[in-house]
Amino acid sequence: MVFGQEPIHHVLHKLSKQLSPPMSYIFYDISEHLLKSRESLQHIWQQNLERKWHHTAMKEREKEVFIQFGQTLGIHNLEQQQKQIHLTKVHLQRELNDAAEDEKRFSNMFRALGVLSGLLLTLIFL
Repeated sequence: MVFGQEPIHHVLHKLSKQLSPPMSYIFYDISEHLLKSRESLQHIWQQNLERKWHHTAMKEREKEVFIQFGQTLGIHNLEQQQKQIHLTKVHLQRELNDAAEDEKRFSNMFRALGVLSGLLLTLIFL
């Protein structure tokens, strides 16, 4: 399977060098598995994500986006593949925005909870 003019296992290996762990390990393992196995990319992709996803801090929604992306790799022509990459990027950006909103909401709640707990302890000790 070739992506553009380069085999997909080379592309995944290069990605593994550019990413930080644990995603770099996932892409590296997929690349290595492709070299040693005759299984389809889609099967190897999903199998590795299922096995190693617990090492990431990402949620199930992000995992589903990655799995869906893996199901499209190597199936479409270059133009369609670029559209799939863009679509995946949009989905992941939306998940990142949702996570940032959750962080803001929960950080405010925990800050308020900390202040109220401090006031409660002050009142108890007085």
